[in-house]
Amino acid sequence: MALALAAMLAGSVLAASFTVTITSLPAAYRGTYTTATAKAPVGSRCTIRVVYKTGASTAKGLGPKTVPAGGKVTWKWLVGKNTTRGKWPVTVTCTKGGAKASAKKYLTVK
Repeated sequence: MALALAAMLAGSVLAASFTVTITSLPAAYRGTYTTATAKAPVGSRCTIRVVYKTGASTAKGLGPKTVPAGGKVTWKWLVGKNTTRGKWPVTVTCTKGGAKASAKKYLTVK
Protein backbone atom coordinates (compact mmCIF):
# COMPACT_ATOMS: atom_id res chain seq x y z
CA MET A 1 0.00 0.00 0.00
CA ALA A 2 2.82 2.41 0.81
CA LEU A 3 4.36 1.61 -2.57
CA ALA A 4 1.08 2.40 -4.36
CA LEU A 5 0.81 5.69 -2.48
CA ALA A 6 4.41 6.58 -3.35
CA ALA A 7 3.72 5.84 -7.03
CA MET A 8 0.60 8.02 -6.98
CA LEU A 9 2.47 10.89 -5.34
CA ALA A 10 5.30 10.62 -7.86
CA GLY A 11 2.75 10.91 -10.68
CA SER A 12 1.23 13.95 -9.04
CA VAL A 13 4.62 15.63 -8.79
CA LEU A 14 5.24 14.98 -12.48
CA ALA A 15 1.84 16.34 -13.43
CA ALA A 16 2.31 19.38 -11.20
CA SER A 17 5.70 20.24 -12.75
CA PHE A 18 4.43 19.84 -16.32
CA THR A 19 3.79 23.30 -17.73
CA VAL A 20 3.09 24.83 -21.11
CA THR A 21 3.62 28.51 -21.88
CA ILE A 22 2.79 30.41 -25.04
CA THR A 23 5.91 32.54 -25.37
CA SER A 24 5.12 34.36 -28.60
CA LEU A 25 1.85 35.28 -30.33
CA PRO A 26 2.28 38.47 -32.36
CA ALA A 27 -0.67 40.42 -33.71
CA ALA A 28 -1.62 39.43 -37.24
CA TYR A 29 -3.06 41.14 -40.27
CA ARG A 30 -5.73 39.49 -42.36
CA GLY A 31 -4.31 37.72 -45.39
CA THR A 32 -0.82 37.28 -43.85
CA TYR A 33 1.02 34.53 -42.03
CA THR A 34 1.38 34.56 -38.28
CA THR A 35 3.10 32.32 -35.74
CA ALA A 36 2.66 31.00 -32.23
CA THR A 37 5.52 29.62 -30.16
CA ALA A 38 5.12 27.56 -27.00
CA LYS A 39 7.53 26.23 -24.41
CA ALA A 40 6.92 22.70 -23.10
CA PRO A 41 8.92 19.67 -21.94
CA VAL A 42 11.04 18.05 -24.67
CA GLY A 43 9.23 15.12 -26.24
CA SER A 44 5.75 16.43 -25.40
CA ARG A 45 3.07 16.06 -28.07
CA CYS A 46 1.35 19.41 -28.57
CA THR A 47 -1.72 20.63 -30.41
CA ILE A 48 -2.88 24.15 -31.12
CA ARG A 49 -6.45 25.39 -31.45
CA VAL A 50 -7.28 28.80 -32.89
CA VAL A 51 -10.93 29.83 -32.70
CA TYR A 52 -12.21 32.73 -34.76
CA LYS A 53 -15.73 34.16 -34.88
CA THR A 54 -16.70 31.53 -37.48
CA GLY A 55 -15.24 28.62 -35.45
CA ALA A 56 -12.04 26.63 -35.07
CA SER A 57 -9.42 27.25 -37.74
CA THR A 58 -8.47 24.41 -40.06
CA ALA A 59 -5.54 26.32 -41.58
CA LYS A 60 -2.60 24.38 -42.90
CA GLY A 61 0.23 24.50 -40.36
CA LEU A 62 -1.90 24.01 -37.25
CA GLY A 63 -1.25 20.27 -36.95
CA PRO A 64 0.13 18.47 -33.87
CA LYS A 65 3.85 18.70 -33.15
CA THR A 66 6.41 17.03 -30.93
CA VAL A 67 8.57 19.39 -28.88
CA PRO A 68 12.21 19.12 -30.00
CA ALA A 69 15.42 19.66 -28.05
CA GLY A 70 15.37 23.19 -26.71
CA GLY A 71 11.77 22.86 -25.51
CA LYS A 72 10.09 25.22 -27.97
CA VAL A 73 7.63 24.48 -30.75
CA THR A 74 6.30 26.91 -33.35
CA TRP A 75 3.28 26.87 -35.62
CA LYS A 76 2.89 29.08 -38.70
CA TRP A 77 -0.41 29.59 -40.49
CA LEU A 78 -2.21 31.92 -42.84
CA VAL A 79 -4.84 34.19 -41.31
CA GLY A 80 -7.62 34.33 -43.89
CA LYS A 81 -8.23 37.60 -45.70
CA ASN A 82 -11.86 37.55 -44.52
CA THR A 83 -11.10 36.74 -40.88
CA THR A 84 -13.00 39.05 -38.56
CA ARG A 85 -10.80 41.60 -36.81
CA GLY A 86 -10.60 41.26 -33.04
CA LYS A 87 -9.08 39.08 -30.33
CA TRP A 88 -9.39 35.31 -30.73
CA PRO A 89 -8.40 32.51 -28.32
CA VAL A 90 -5.38 30.34 -29.06
CA THR A 91 -4.92 27.26 -26.88
CA VAL A 92 -1.86 25.00 -26.87
CA THR A 93 -2.31 21.63 -25.16
CA CYS A 94 0.59 19.24 -24.58
CA THR A 95 0.79 15.71 -23.21
CA LYS A 96 3.68 13.55 -22.08
CA GLY A 97 3.74 10.38 -20.03
CA GLY A 98 0.14 10.71 -18.88
CA ALA A 99 0.54 14.36 -17.86
CA LYS A 100 -1.37 17.09 -19.68
CA ALA A 101 -1.19 20.89 -19.56
CA SER A 102 -2.57 23.80 -21.55
CA ALA A 103 -1.92 27.48 -22.07
CA LYS A 104 -4.21 30.11 -23.58
CA LYS A 105 -3.59 33.57 -25.04
CA TYR A 106 -5.47 35.81 -27.44
CA LEU A 107 -4.44 36.53 -31.01
CA THR A 108 -5.17 40.05 -32.19
CA VAL A 109 -6.25 40.16 -35.81
CA LYS A 110 -6.00 43.62 -37.38
